[in-house]
Amino acid sequence: MKNYYRYIILLSILSWIFTTISFPQFNDKIGQISISLGTAIPSLPENFREYWKSALNIGLGYSDTVGDGNLGHAELGGVIDYNRFTLDKNLYRNNFDAKRFSPNAQATDLSISGGLNEVVTIMAIFKGSFSKFDNNFSPYFIIGIGVLTHTAHELSVSYNDAQINDQGNSVSRLGWEIGGGIDFPITNMLTLFLEGKYTIGTSTETATQLAPFHIGARFQY
Repeated sequence: MKNYYRYIILLSILSWIFTTISFPQFNDKIGQISISLGTAIPSLPENFREYWKSALNIGLGYSDTVGDGNLGHAELGGVIDYNRFTLDKNLYRNNFDAKRFSPNAQATDLSISGGLNEVVTIMAIFKGSFSKFDNNFSPYFIIGIGVLTHTAHELSVSYNDAQINDQGNSVSRLGWEIGGGIDFPITNMLTLFLEGKYTIGTSTETATQLAPFHIGARFQY
């Protein structure tokens, strides 16, 4: 895992060098505001991947075009992503040890409530493309660094009058993102895009990892 983080850092440095050499600075920067909607697939921790369903993903971002040269164009900005994961209650119930309540208890006797998980990321993003800014079709890659906050809400398992509660918690970590997408300019002011990325919340114990995929729109001004 440590080597993986080193590769991300190295890729970030190389991307910055690539931008500096290849993309001359604009006299007039092009600002963009983006919104997106999609889903996110839980990856780690293991129980997060096993028991929580794919999430609702909502994103809001801002970027400035910092260069447009012969090899392509580059942007710097920031993105906030909200991911809402709901518990697969049937699967969780079927795998819960009902005997913790009573020797006669069965999984079908259990009642499950709560268990919502939310992941919010705030990332500084570098976006690079090997095509001109105004092309009709522009594949791109993204690299981001920032903060990931994973909030696990209270989860309750009930049997008759007895109850077992997981109080939940909220943890903020250093976050990384790497991914790519395709821009489809519609007008001079509007660009649609498809994007996928892999997000990592680093930790010395259990990391949070997820893979958001979304469709969105960028508004230029």
